[in-house]
Amino acid sequence: MNKYSINRILILLTTVFASNFLLSANAALLGYDGFVAGDSNAEGEYIANPGSETDGRYRLADGQAPVVSGFSGSWSHKTGKFEMGSSPGVSLAYSDGTASVTNTGNTVFRGYEGSSSRALDNTVLELGAAGTVRYVSFMMQLETTNTEARIDFGEAAFQDWGQLGIRVEGGNFLARFAGQTAVTLGPVDTDTHLFVWKVEVGTTQKAYLYMDPVLSSEGVNSGTLIGTVALGTYDPTHITLTKRNGSNGDDVTFDEVRIGESWEDVVVSDSAEPESDLLSYDGFLAGTNQAVGEYIANPGTQTDDRYRLTDGQNPVLAGYTGSWTNKTGSFELGLSPVASLEYNDGSHSVSNSGNAVSRSATGQSSRALDNDLLRLGESGTTRYVSFMMQLETDSVEARVDFGEAAFQDWGQLGIRVEGGQFNAKFAGQSTVTMGATDTDTHFFVWKIESGSSQKAYLYMDPVLSVEATNTPVLVGSVNAGTYAPTHVTLSKRTGSDGEAVTIDEIRIGKTWSAVTTVTETTPVVTPYEQWALQFSLSGTNALYSANPDGDNLSNLYEWGLGGDPTDALDQGVPLTHTMASDSGTNWLVYVYPRNALATDLVYYLETDTNLIFAPDWTNAHYEVTGTSPSVGGFNYVTNRVSTEVESAQFIRLVIEEAP
Repeated sequence: MNKYSINRILILLTTVFASNFLLSANAALLGYDGFVAGDSNAEGEYIANPGSETDGRYRLADGQAPVVSGFSGSWSHKTGKFEMGSSPGVSLAYSDGTASVTNTGNTVFRGYEGSSSRALDNTVLELGAAGTVRYVSFMMQLETTNTEARIDFGEAAFQDWGQLGIRVEGGNFLARFAGQTAVTLGPVDTDTHLFVWKVEVGTTQKAYLYMDPVLSSEGVNSGTLIGTVALGTYDPTHITLTKRNGSNGDDVTFDEVRIGESWEDVVVSDSAEPESDLLSYDGFLAGTNQAVGEYIANPGTQTDDRYRLTDGQNPVLAGYTGSWTNKTGSFELGLSPVASLEYNDGSHSVSNSGNAVSRSATGQSSRALDNDLLRLGESGTTRYVSFMMQLETDSVEARVDFGEAAFQDWGQLGIRVEGGQFNAKFAGQSTVTMGATDTDTHFFVWKIESGSSQKAYLYMDPVLSVEATNTPVLVGSVNAGTYAPTHVTLSKRTGSDGEAVTIDEIRIGKTWSAVTTVTETTPVVTPYEQWALQFSLSGTNALYSANPDGDNLSNLYEWGLGGDPTDALDQGVPLTHTMASDSGTNWLVYVYPRNALATDLVYYLETDTNLIFAPDWTNAHYEVTGTSPSVGGFNYVTNRVSTEVESAQFIRLVIEEAP
C-alpha cells in the first residue's frame, strides 16, 4: 500500500534550447539548396520582391542572394527568370518504391523562355579539383513532354549546356560532360526524376550519371559514363537553369540541389514509417469524454442532446486534429446513437465498435487530417483507407472525400452516390462508375501508391482475408505531389429529406489487414485516468504523487476531494468540523467528502496527541458514525472524537491508493 502524505512540491522548470542548421552536421555535404521561401536571405531563404521586383513573386533575379553553402553572390537572369511564384509550391518528391529523397522548402520553375544563373563557391565545392570525387544531385519535372529545358554546372554564367549538363530536347533526356558527345538517357515524360552526377578526378576527369537510382546505396546501381577528358578541362563556375522553348506556359521545375563528397551526402533518403500498421481509426463511439476519443452530446453551443459532428465535437483520435465543423447541416449520431454498420464477405466480418453517423437532409461535416502522422500521398508510401456506407433508399445522393480542403465536395479521394450509381474519383481525374446504388451496407477500401507518380486503386465490397484475392479498379494516376489531402468531408447532397446516408468505421493504415479485419480493443480507462485527461494531465504530471499546481495537495488528494490539479485555489470540497454533545459526552464531529467514483482510494482518519516530540499518528480514537448517500458525486463520512479523554488531540485525513 502506497501512502501519499500532503507535501508541498517544488517544481523546477528547465528551458530547452534548440538550434537549426542550414546543413547537416556531416561536413561532407558541401552545398545544398532546397529553395526555401521566406523573408530573410541571411538565413538562407528566398524572398519575395528581390532587388527591384515589386510584383510579390519569389524570383531568381538580381537581388536574390540567399546565404546557402556552396553558392555565392546573387542569382541573375537572361530573357526570363526562374521563380517560385507568388505562392511557392511544395518540394518535388522522388521515391524508388522503398525510400524517398528527403526534401524541404519549395521549388523553382519556368514556363517561358529564360535562364537563371548563380555563381558556385568552388573553393568549398572543389568540383573538378585534382584528387577529388564529387556527387551532384537534383530533381526535375516537366509539365508536358513538349517542354525543352536544361540544367548545367558550367564554366560561365548562362552556359547553355555541355559542361555537366542535362538537356531535355527532341523528346529525350540527354546528358553531356565537358563538351563531349551527348548521351541519350531515354524519352521524356512528366514524372519527377532524380539525377545524380559523379565526377571523378584523377589522372583524367570522368563523369558518370545515375538517373532515377535506387537510393539505398550507390553499389546497387550502374552509372552511365557520360564522358572522359584531360585533367583540368572541367572547371565549373556557375549553375544555370534554362527553359529553352516548347509551348509557353508548360513548366519545367527543379528542386533539391545537393553537392557532396559521397553518395549518402546527396541522396539523403527517408524510409522511416510509423511502427503501427493501423494509423487512424474512428468508430464514432458515443460517450461523455472526448479526451478518450468519445463523441459527446451537446458539443459546443448545442443544447438538444444530440451527438452532432459540429463545432466543439473534437474527440481525441490519432490521425485527426481540431474539431468537426459543419456546413448547411451536420452529420450526427442522433439522440440515441445506433450500433455500428456491419459488412460481411460471407466468411469474414469487418470488426467494428462504437456507433455510426448519418445525415438525412442536405449538409456536410468536415474534420482536418493529421497528415504528419498519416502521410497520405507522401512519396515512398502506400496507404489504405477504408469505410462503410449505407443508403436508406437508392435515391439518396451522398459523398465521402479525403480532400485538399474543408468541405471539398468530391474528386480528390472520393466516393460519390449520384444518379443511381456509386462513382469514384481521384485527384480530379475522370470519374469511374463502380455500380448501381442499393440499400446494402458497402465496404470501400482505397489503396494509394505514391512513388514517381501517385496511383489510387479502389476495392468495393472485397473479400476480406487477403488483398490478392481481389482485383482493384485503378481510379486515377497523377504526378507525384499532386494529391496532398488535408480534410475528410462527409456530404449528404440531395435526395428526399429524411432519407439518410450512414457512414461508419473509418480506418487509415499501411496494410490491407490493418483497415479490414483488425479487431479494435478499447483500452480500459480508469475513473482516475479519465479525471486526469479532463485536466490535460500527462506523463509524470498525471501520477498520483504529482502536484502540477504547486499547492499543498497531490493529485491523489485533488482526485479524492474533487479539486482542480491545475488551480492552486481550487482544492475541492472542504472538510468540516463542529462540537456536539451526546449522552453527556462532548465530541468533535469531523465530516469529510469521499469521491463516489474514486473506488481506487481508501479514506480514514489518524489522531495524535503530540506533534512536537516523537509524533505518533495512529488510526484510532475516533468513531465513524455514518456515511451519506451520494450528493453531487460525493458521499459525506461523519466521524467523532471524544474531547474528554485527552487534554489535546490532533486529527488528519489520510487518503491512500487502495491495495
